[in-house]
Formats: sequence, structure tokens, C-alpha cells
Amino acid sequence: MKKLLSKILIIVMTICMINGIKINNIFAEETNGKCGDSIKWTYDSDTETLVVSGEGEVKDYFDSSYYSIRNDIKYIKIENGITNIADGVFSACLQLTSVSFPNSLKSIGNNTFSGCSNLTNVIFSDSITTIGNYTFSGCSNLINIILPDSITNMGYGVFCGCSNLKNIKLSNNLTNIYSASFSGCINLTNISIPESVKDIAYGAFSGCYVKKDNIINQSSCEIRGLTVIDDEIGGVCIKDNKVVYARRWVEKVDIPNSIINIESYAFSGCDNLMYIEIPESVTDIGSGAFSGCYIAKVNIINNSNCDLDGLTLLDDEVQGVCIKDSSVIHVRKGVTDVEIPNTVTNIENDAFKNCNNLRKIVLPESLTTIGEGAFYNCSSLESITIPKSVTSIGKKSFYRCENIKSVIILGQINKIYEETFEYCKSLTNIELPESLTSIGNEAFYNCGSLVSIIIPEGVISIGKYAFYNCRNLISITIPQSVTSINKLSFYGCDSLKTAGPIGSGCDYEYGWDTSIPSYAFANCVNLKKVTIPKEIVKIGDNIYYGCKSLKTAGPIGSGCNIEFGWDEYIPSFAFKNFTNLVKVIIPEEISNIEQYALDGCSSLKTAGPIGSGCNIEYGWKKSIPNRAFYGCDYLTEVIFSDSLTNIGSYAFYRCRGLTDITIPNNITKLGSYAFDDCTGLVNVELSDNIINIEKGTFQGCRNLANINIPNNVTSIGDYAFLGCLKINEIVIPNKVTRIGSGAFNDCVKLEKITLDDNVLEIGSYAFAECESLQSIYLSKNIIKINEGIFSGCKSLNRITIPENATSIGRDAFSGCINLANIIIPNSVTKMGIESFIGCFVTKDNFEYNGTCDLSQTGLVIVNKEEQGLCIENNRVVFARKWIETAEIPENITSIGWGAFRDCNLKDFYIHGDSIDISDIILPEKVTIHCDSDSKTYWYAKNNGYNVITFDKIEESTTIQEETKQNVPKSPVLKKQTIKTAKIKKYKAKKLKNKRVSFKLQATTTGDGRLCYYVCKSQKSKYITVNKLGKVTLKKGIKKGIYKIKIVACKTKKYYEATKIIKIKVK
Repeated sequence: MKKLLSKILIIVMTICMINGIKINNIFAEETNGKCGDSIKWTYDSDTETLVVSGEGEVKDYFDSSYYSIRNDIKYIKIENGITNIADGVFSACLQLTSVSFPNSLKSIGNNTFSGCSNLTNVIFSDSITTIGNYTFSGCSNLINIILPDSITNMGYGVFCGCSNLKNIKLSNNLTNIYSASFSGCINLTNISIPESVKDIAYGAFSGCYVKKDNIINQSSCEIRGLTVIDDEIGGVCIKDNKVVYARRWVEKVDIPNSIINIESYAFSGCDNLMYIEIPESVTDIGSGAFSGCYIAKVNIINNSNCDLDGLTLLDDEVQGVCIKDSSVIHVRKGVTDVEIPNTVTNIENDAFKNCNNLRKIVLPESLTTIGEGAFYNCSSLESITIPKSVTSIGKKSFYRCENIKSVIILGQINKIYEETFEYCKSLTNIELPESLTSIGNEAFYNCGSLVSIIIPEGVISIGKYAFYNCRNLISITIPQSVTSINKLSFYGCDSLKTAGPIGSGCDYEYGWDTSIPSYAFANCVNLKKVTIPKEIVKIGDNIYYGCKSLKTAGPIGSGCNIEFGWDEYIPSFAFKNFTNLVKVIIPEEISNIEQYALDGCSSLKTAGPIGSGCNIEYGWKKSIPNRAFYGCDYLTEVIFSDSLTNIGSYAFYRCRGLTDITIPNNITKLGSYAFDDCTGLVNVELSDNIINIEKGTFQGCRNLANINIPNNVTSIGDYAFLGCLKINEIVIPNKVTRIGSGAFNDCVKLEKITLDDNVLEIGSYAFAECESLQSIYLSKNIIKINEGIFSGCKSLNRITIPENATSIGRDAFSGCINLANIIIPNSVTKMGIESFIGCFVTKDNFEYNGTCDLSQTGLVIVNKEEQGLCIENNRVVFARKWIETAEIPENITSIGWGAFRDCNLKDFYIHGDSIDISDIILPEKVTIHCDSDSKTYWYAKNNGYNVITFDKIEESTTIQEETKQNVPKSPVLKKQTIKTAKIKKYKAKKLKNKRVSFKLQATTTGDGRLCYYVCKSQKSKYITVNKLGKVTLKKGIKKGIYKIKIVACKTKKYYEATKIIKIKVK
């Protein structure tokens, strides 16, 4: 039925055209807007007239609605009340032919009508006093101008480039003619300068050629830039027996016998010149004298001995069609009906460009190629049939053929290039060939009368703006072969209201049988109904982009705007980024929702059972399926029905709008990663009947602060709370027997955790990077302390290993820099490499008498610890990171170069000069307390530290010259650089179940000690580096870029240097 209606409409429109009725009369619409504080504009597409009304100044307030019709405006009427028109307001209105001004108008701004190349008629009112700079520049079709005597001021370049301007009457009150005012007015034949003119600027008339007899100069000024000729014969301008210029309209030229020279470029651009005779008297023809001229051999009589430089010599000319080497290379502008001979195989670029009188053309069967812009702006052409022999049509070939109604393409064309039929506003019917594979950008841009089009099978892509603003398109058929559609292909196709498979009777019928490509329906703003059958199993990105009228989705028969036939699962990207979707009904039989199905649907904020009135209504009775709400970033509320018992894996993955969740007691199972990456989640109350917290359930919930673990829970899965940055306390129920790997990894604010003796196993890295954790009780039934279990727990100050434990894994306590009390039972017979690296403990606070070799553990046992300073043999080897004040005992003889590195140190007290602090790394903002006469004082002062002396003597504002000479100066330091060997890439899949270690091959050009640090990020928990530069990539590492910072420490000779090494895991 829809197809029948579209055919009837095409017939009606064709009849209207035959009878001279404008298509715009059928589809006439009024567009309006604001263009001043109290001024509005209205465009009537029926009359193609823009009316500006109101009071005051017209300003450039135009919005997108104006720019969408700017190139359709033919007439502008400024109504009474308008006093001024601002700069550039109507520039580049390419179809504008006429403009009239009211008696209220006082001034016209700069560039106001510049580039209006079709403007032929301007009616000035007697009220205008001022015309701005370049106001009518480039108005190449203006022929006559009469300026009223009210005009006293006319700016620079006002009529510059008005190449067809022949006559102009200037105001009798004009005082100045500024530079470039009439430059390039090459057809100006009459000039009258009134007595009122006091100055004519340089170049005011450059490029103008006027006969002496046609110049009336009543002023006392020289007409600067004007070439005064002796004579003009048939459009040929002569001066001093030379041809200096020829009017562009000349067709036949017989050079007089008196001429001795034809100057350079004299006939350049005379593209209508068909015949020329040059006498024997001509002795010189300048370069390019005939460039842009096309003449057949038989129409040239050259009695001189000179070459006609620049002339294109034709093989033939038929009906104004210029032919050379079997190609149409140029067409005379006056042609109306053309039949191209069978010898022609090619129409070259721009051959018929701007042939505004061309109404009919017959192309031969010999033709194979139509060049770019071949029929550009042939505004009178009504129809064309492209023969079977044609294999290529160039871009813009029919651009702005505004009256063309029918195009039949019989040739084996593979591509319709960009802008081919742009602005063919009357085009109603086009037949595309079966050979077609792509439709380029803007191919049918603004084809406002196009009603129906069938895209042939074989077309793969439809370009950007391909059917832009085809407002009357009510039927389009897209085949299965189309796999690429730009998001703006159908922008402005306002008449497309329904979409469905071929045969459904919809406005937009598609042939896709299993998949719909990205942006398929994008920007069809009035589309109100879309039907998707169950056979469609793959949906591209953003298929409903900009479809403002589609609001609801549900199964077929639900009455929703989008009706789908899926009865088992909803495919990935089904509604991705569909921001206007406010209602989705998911039936009970849908047992699986693939990832990103509802991702980015910003209007879907609530979910609940059918009948709840939520944005998402579900019919599930027992289980919320896997990935049900995957990526619903804007979901803020969920209502769980009383019959539900299970929440599937990834069910609420990345639902970042959720802040509070209460899981009712009827739910007994949460799937793995159920609330993974719910970064907005703050409070969670779990069902009392949940037995297991599965793998990754709350992973990445970085704002989660409050959660209860029910008493019936027996295990906490791997990564269950990984990255929950705000949890500060967890109570583990006494039924829990296992805490999985990485379960609380990176819970940086976790201060307290209570474990029961029923816990039998704690997985590797379970509490790694819990920087705030100060103490923990380990179940006596734990036999194995797994790898990295407390690595990076910087606040952990004591640990007692259970009596039955037999081993301590690698990295178990690495980086526990404040661990000051360690008790290890003798039952431990194995300790992993670097299990205590970065840990310092005194002999008195360490208890272990077992058989393990401690040398590989990295543990440093010192003589004593005073106020957070770890001391060995009168040397401070390490300072706890929590200390803010350090008082160096007088018996200390040295301090390790990095002892205070990364400390929160605020005050540093030191007596005498026994220690050279230039070898110590101290925080930049530390205050150094020292003796006023010590080397320490002068070093600290000269290097920008805040200094307080023990005797509290204020330093004088001026220092005596002799004292300055004794001041120890900071040494002149050199720059050192770090060099490293190339790091190979690793694959995440290979690291899923194993770890990899390798040593960074780093050296420095100086003598600074090399230190290594992992650059902190959310992913850094999967990578470690020890003090020797050994890097370990831990199992389970994900794809990404991991960074290691290498520091070459500052020394007496060298500055500190740093280098970042990137390790890529693919």
C-alpha cells in the first residue's frame, strides 16, 4: 500500500511540473527566526522569499534553520522599520536574484551581500546614506546600478568583482571613491563621476576598460586604476593600436588591420569566442592571450606569423559543444538543446558548468565517462538518461541542477560520488543501476522533492548526509548488502515514520536478515515505529541515534515504538546509547541479555517487575539473567520482586548511578561480578540467605562504605571487594572458611578486619595494598600464608603467624614498612623470596628460631629502634613513614641515603657537623633544626630549606663579605641520565594462570644509586618491582600499560634523574 501511495504521489508531482506548478507549492513550508533584538525573519518556500520585519538593526542572529534555507532564497524583502543591516548578514546567498530596501533604511554594513553571485536586481531607497566595505563584492550578475543622491559614504571594494556590471550612476553627494570600489568590473562601459567627488583612491577602477567618449568626469580627480581605451569594436578594447582587452561575451572577432599587437591575456576567459581573424599587421601576441578560449580549426584565420598562445584548438564544435580528442571539453553558455555525437566517449570536468539555459541533452551510447562537475548548476535541465556504456560519474556532476526531475542511470556505475545530485530540489524520480556499490557523502543532499528511492542489492555503504533534508522522502528500501550507514545519512528525512523488514509496508524497509549496521536509523527524527524480527541477532552501534520520537521498546504486540521479536535473548548493543528511550518491557522468556544491550540509555533510571511503572519493566519470576542491566550507567533504583531467588553474573555491571541497594531475603544467590564497577554504590544490605559472595561481586565499587556480610556466608570469592576504596571495617562471619585471592586487595581505608578461627584459607594478595590496616588476627587453622597476602600494607605494625603454619609465600609482607613486631613459629619451614622485603624490625621484636634462611626474605633486623628510627651500628638505616619529627641522636655517625625517602617528615633535628646531610634525601618542605655555625646550616640555607637554629639567633638581613667567603657553597652538579634496554610486550592470556619475572637492565651515566618504584594506579596491584629492579607480573594481570619509575639518586656530583618505563600487556 505504501509503495502504491508513493507511486501515485510521484505521478501527481509529475503532472504538476508539466503544468508549470511548482513542487514547492505542494510541500510549501514556512521557516522563521530572529535576526535582531526586535526583528524577525520569515522564509516562504512557496515564493522562495525571505521577509525581514521589525524595528531597528538587522544582526547576524541567524541559527541553523536559516543556514538550512540560505541557498534556497531567491528574493529578499526588507520591510519598513529596519534602520540598519549589520556586516555579512546575507553574504553567500547563492540563489539570491533580487533585493529591495525600505525608506526607513539608513546604512548597509560590510560584506552584507558579498558573494551573492546570482544577484541581478537591487532597488535602493532614498533614505540610505552609507554603504559599507565590499558590500556587493563578487555579485557577478549585477548589470546596472543606480545609487540615490542620499548616499554620502561608500566604503572600500563595494562593487569589487562585479564582472558583468556595465553601467552605474553614482550619488551626486558622494565625496570619496575608495580603493578597489570597482576593481574587476571588467564589462564596465560607462562611467560618470559627479562634481561632489573630492578624491578617487588608488586602484578604485583597476581592471576596468572604458572608451574616452563614455567617461564623464565632473570632478577634479584622476580616475585611478582605469584603463582609458581609444576604441571598442565588437567588445574588443583597443589602445595605441593594440588589443588590450576583450569583453568576455565576444563570440566573433575580426581584428582591424591597424592592430600591431595583442597583449597578454587580452582574450583570456572569452569562452564563447567561436571565430577569429587576425590580420597580417599583427606582429606580436602576448603570453596567454587566448587562454580559456576554444575555437575549431576551421574558424581561425591567422594571417600573422604569431602563435595564438593559450588557445585550445578544437576538432569540432556541434551545437555549441566543443569537442577535442573524442571528449567534450567545453560548452557555450547559451546552448539549450544538445545531442552529443556518437564519436564522444568522455565529458570532461566542468564541461557544461553554469549552462543555465540547457534544457535537454541526449547522451550517446559511445559515452563512458562523465567528469566532475560536468553539469554543475545547469539550472534549466529537466531530465537525463545516462546510457549503458557509462561506467563513471564524477562528483558534483549534477550539483544544483534545480529543475531536473528525473534521472535514469542505465550505465554500469559502481559509485555515486559525493555531492553528485546535491540541491537537485525538483528531483522526484531516480533509477539506480544494479552495479552500484556505494552512495557517497551528500549524494542527494537537499533533494527536497524526492519521494521514493530503492537502493539496489550490492550497495555496501551510504555516506554522510547522503539524503540530508530529503523532507518528502516517504519510501526508501535498503538491501541486505548495506553494512555501513553514516549517522547523518538520513538527517532531515522528516517524512520517514515507520521502519521494518522488506514487505512490511513501512516507509523505511530494510533487507537485513541477521544484523543491522551502525547508525541504521540515525537522525530519522520523526520515526515512530520500528519492527525488528527475532532473526536479527546482531545490532550495530547507535542505530537509533537522534531518533527523538522513539521512546518505548517491547516485544511485538506490546504497542511500543520499537517492537522486537527476540524470545530468548536480547543481543549486544540492542539499545546502546539510545538516550531518548524511557520505557523498556522485557518479557519473562528472555533468559539472557548480552553485554551493552542497554548501555548509555540515560533516561532509563528505574527497574522493577512488570506493572511497577519503572523505566525498565521485567517479567522474570525466578532469576535476573546474566548481564541484565549491563552498563546501565544511569540506573538509580531497582525493585526486586518477591519471587526472585537469583541475580545473574554481571547483572548490574557498571550501573554507576546506583547508590543504595537492598537485596531482599528471598534472593539466595548473587552471580559473579554482579555489581562490578558500580562506582556510585555507597550502601549495600545483603540478603540473610546468601551463602557465597562470588568472584568479583563488588569489585571496583570504589565508593562502597557500608556493607554487611550475612552470617550464613561460608566463602568470599576472589576479588570480591577488590578496589573498594572507602570500606574501613569488615566483620567476617564465623561460618566463613575461605577468603579468595585479592578479595580485599586495594581497600586502602580498611583499618580493621575481624577473622574467626574457622577461616582455613586466605588467598594470595587477599589484603594487598590495604594501606590503613594496622593489625589482623590470623586463624590458628591457617597452614599456609599465601603469596602477597599483606603486601603493601604500610600501616601494619605487628603480625603473629599461626602456630600450625608451615610456609610463608613470596611477597607475603613485602612493603609493610611499619611492621615492627613479627612472631613466626618454628613450624614454618619455608619462606618465599622477598616475603619481608622493605620490612625493618629490631632483634627484640622478632621471634623465630626455625630453619629458614632469612637472607632471601628481604627482612632487615636492626639493633634498635628509637622514635621510628631503625638504627644499626650507629647508622640510621630506615625511618618509619609515619614519623613527622626526627631527632637524630648524637651518637649517630651516618644516615642511609634513602632512610627518609617518602616520609611525612616536617621537622628534622641534628647537632654538629658529624653527618653530611647533602648525602640524604629529605622532603623539600621539611624544616631543618641545627646549629647556627654548622655546615648543615649553610647547606640547608643555600639549598632552599626552611632553617631554625638551636640558639634562635635571627639571621641578619645582610651578610658581611668576609662571612660570605667562608660559606660552604653547594657544589656545581652535573646531569645524569638513565639508560634501559628494550622491554618486550606480554600477552594477558598467557599471564592468566602464571606469573613472570624479569630484571630491568638499567644504568646511569652518573654515580647515583638506582631505585625502582611502581607508578600507582588501579592496575598496579598486579605488578611489583624490588630494589634490584626485578619486575614481577602477577597472574591475572589485565590488558594495559604498566609504569615503573626509575630514580637515579642525587649525589655530591650529580642531580637526581628519573625515567618512566612502560610495560605493555596486550
